[in-house]
Amino acid sequence: MKRKNFPEENKGMNGAADGDIPAERALSEYQSRQYERMLDEARLREYALTFLKNGGNIL
Repeated sequence: MKRKNFPEENKGMNGAADGDIPAERALSEYQSRQYERMLDEARLREYALTFLKNGGNIL
């Protein structure tokens, strides 16, 4: 039995303004968060490397 789709369930989920479908938008947001995490990890590695180069002293 097919479930009836109620329009109010999809409010805010459709991407009619930019042509995205919900799955594409979810994937895009996931990839964006993944990229931000990678940048954060790279920054932390840089900070740790600088910290160790300075003999472990706080700048």
